[in-house]
Formats: sequence, C-alpha cells, structure tokens
Amino acid sequence: MTYLLSICLVLVAPSCLLLVRLRSRIRWTAFAIALSAISVIGNGWSAVVTAYQWWTFGSSHVTGWRPLPNLLVEEVIFYPAGGALCILLYLASARRPARPRRGLYVAFLVLVTAFFATLALSHAAERPYYLYSQLLVYNVLVCGTLAPAVSHRIDFRGFAVATEVMAITGYVWDHLAFVRGWWEYHAITQLHLGLVPLDDVDFFLVAPAAAISIYELARAAPLFDVRHRQRRGLVVWRPERSYDGIIARNLLVRAAIVVNHLTSRSAPVRKRSIHVGGSVEKSILWRPQSGRRPS
Repeated sequence: MTYLLSICLVLVAPSCLLLVRLRSRIRWTAFAIALSAISVIGNGWSAVVTAYQWWTFGSSHVTGWRPLPNLLVEEVIFYPAGGALCILLYLASARRPARPRRGLYVAFLVLVTAFFATLALSHAAERPYYLYSQLLVYNVLVCGTLAPAVSHRIDFRGFAVATEVMAITGYVWDHLAFVRGWWEYHAITQLHLGLVPLDDVDFFLVAPAAAISIYELARAAPLFDVRHRQRRGLVVWRPERSYDGIIARNLLVRAAIVVNHLTSRSAPVRKRSIHVGGSVEKSILWRPQSGRRPS
C-alpha cells in the first residue's frame, strides 16, 4: 500500500460518506472557506518541514510528483481531506443546539500546548524543530488566536469525539507508516510511543481543534451566519430543513412582501365625515383593509 492509497482509504472515503449523510447540516460556503484555509496553512507548514528535511519520504512509497516546490501531491490532498474529516466528525457528533463548554475547550488547548512546549524545551539539545514548528503554527497561531473567538460556539462533545477518532486513527496510521518506511523524522525529541514519535501526538490532538475552529470562525462571519442574515431579513431559513430550494423560497417570500406592500399603498381611501347639526365638523381617513373602523 502506498501513501496516496492510504489517504484515499483513511480520509477521502469516510469524508465522502459523511458528506452525503450530513449534506443538510453543512454550511457549504463556510466549509469551502475552512478547507481552503486548512490547505494553505497545512501545505505551507509541510513545505517548510520538507525543505529543511525535518522529515523525509520514502521514494518507493510516494508518487514523486511535486505540484509546488518541496510539496508532494500526497500532502496537497492530505491536509484538506484530513480537515474535512475532522469537521464532518464534529458535525456528526455535535448536539443541536450546540452546548459549548468554553472552559474545557480552552483548558484542553492550554494543557496540551504546555505539555509539549515543556517537552520540547526539556529536550532542546536534540533540536526538535519539527515539534517547535507544530507548536508555533497549530498551537499558537491557529488555536491560540482563534480560541477566544470561537470557544463559545464549539460543541464540546462533538469536538471531543472528533479529536478522539482522529487521534486514534492518526496514531495507527503513523505506526503503519513507520513499519512500512513511508517516512522518517529527524528533528524530533527522540521520545517514542511505540514506533510513533511523541512529537506527532501533538499534531493528532491539536490539528482537529484547528480545523474545527477555522470552520466555526467562517460559520460565524456575518456574511455567512444564517442567524445574522435572518435578523437583517436577507434569508428565510429553518434549521430542521435542508437548503434545497431555499433560493426559490426566498424569491417567493420577497415577491409576496412586495405585492402586499404595493397593494396596501394603492388601496382606495374613502373620506368619512361626521355631521353635527348639518355641518361637517371633521373628516377621518379610513382604510378598509386595516380591518378597523375609526372610533
């Protein structure tokens, strides 16, 4: 089995199945933006790690095609596919409405970052640049920056399930990769959990948090947040229904509002006079459409 085939079996196939199942719950614009951001961040980090040879790939287990310098096509597929699976597992497990536990989410990120930062500093003689790069990109720049903005939106049960599944899957996959010689790590702490470097455990735990945080941030943006658009009167949406036909429904609702408005303005207005002693004291404008008569 090659690295590319394993990506298709472990990440792409489950993601396609979950996409079909969860198509009515996905905010597609936010999902696309999140995958784009995950691809840019992940592939940029991977290109740097490969350029400095903090890891190397076995030539017999990869295609060798590099669409960008220092970036294999397998890595180009890996990051968006992995990010999509994290988000879909989160959506499949999250409760509706979401029940965020801001303190637990932030505490998880702080404890994981503190543990691996301590591990990296205590083994500084080994020059664990691979772990340093993870801590900088994923723990600090992504999760650390986005946590204050999205921690109140993330359903903790969905986050916990997605992280647990991805961590177990990542560990087993990494173990198989080291057994088969798909890649080797060089700038690490030299501490291992079985055959897997302990440095990689940080990635298994924090990468799902980064993907989910980016998705929730994109979903919360005013341009894509359905609740915000509802308040502005820009969209008609019911959570229990899918997005199929929503454009047609919005057009019909808008058309009905416009017709009702024009009808009410063009309705004939009659003058009703009050006669006292044979003379007209005052006139009152009365619209029959209002359903009320003047007192």
